[in-house]
Amino acid sequence: MSCHKILLPLDGSELAEKALAPAAAIAEAFSAEIILLRVVVPLPIKLDEELYGRIIEGGQTEAKMYLSRIQRHPLLSKLSTTCTTIVGSAAKSIIDYAQENDIDLIVMSSHGRSGASRGVYGSVAEKVLHQATSSLAIIHPQVESETFDLKRIQVPLDGSLGCVPIIL
Repeated sequence: MSCHKILLPLDGSELAEKALAPAAAIAEAFSAEIILLRVVVPLPIKLDEELYGRIIEGGQTEAKMYLSRIQRHPLLSKLSTTCTTIVGSAAKSIIDYAQENDIDLIVMSSHGRSGASRGVYGSVAEKVLHQATSSLAIIHPQVESETFDLKRIQVPLDGSLGCVPIIL
């Protein structure tokens, strides 16, 4: 597998940042670039156009400051990183960005919700899993934030001949 571009979507939460160490370890192993992505999700209500524009602009400014802080994290200090913000729905923006920018791997954490809470809130990671054309690494929420030692990888297979190259 060649891996030149890694997309690391972050929503500002500590759980999302759990994917930072795994992304950094993979980027170091492959000499890959990490693209830090923050999606500014528009408000689902109608507002005065000027007010709405100011709110979105404020969200983008906050997102850029957040990504700039993450970019200075010690785990990323020796790696090539860039920051990007997008306005849109989280899952669709991640999927579209990955496809339009030839992303080799998306590394993101799962918030660990299951059952009814997943149904109520939805799962960005699950939507990306089902719709992205890039490879995807979903990091469990219990992974330590500052360290990452790759011990196990789960590779789901469907038994078809198309899966053979994956396991060889």
